[in-house]
Amino acid sequence: KKEKLLAEAQKLLQKGLTDKAIKIYQEALALDPQDQRVRQRLAELLIRVNRLEDARTEFLAVGKALATNGFYLKAIAVYKQIEKLFPDDITITLTLASLNEQHGLVAQAMAEYKKAFEYFERTENMAEAVTVLQSMQKTDPQNVNIRLKLAEVLHQLGRLDEAYQVFTALAGLVAERRDEAS
Repeated sequence: KKEKLLAEAQKLLQKGLTDKAIKIYQEALALDPQDQRVRQRLAELLIRVNRLEDARTEFLAVGKALATNGFYLKAIAVYKQIEKLFPDDITITLTLASLNEQHGLVAQAMAEYKKAFEYFERTENMAEAVTVLQSMQKTDPQNVNIRLKLAEVLHQLGRLDEAYQVFTALAGLVAERRDEAS
């Protein structure tokens, strides 16, 4: 029955009846809620008719399902589509950073974390900025600049014991590098 519905939806789309096709896709999805291809196609059609929030809901379900099943690259592609629709949604940026990190794409993860850090810095949400810097440090533990920025922000926030620990670890890292360079 689902295949029959999808064929009917295709015919409606060929006739330019996108709203009716959306209803058919929703029926097909009700028959098989786990079919992420149908859900993704539904989301794409929802974008066509400018139902962006509904599209976001469907894309989020697809992205979450893909990530849960270990399909990180596909999940990243879906979240990138959401990011295009909602470029100011910092939760999407953080999700992308995490997915890239889980898939071992350190440079991409760091780029997403950097966007998130800059957002939190700009909005003066320094507690979240620290959390992002800590994630960045975990992702790239040998990055001196991130450790330094983390220590500075912690110091500015008056979290002196934590800042001291990060500064100390940073000094040790720099000393190690100097020894290796000799």
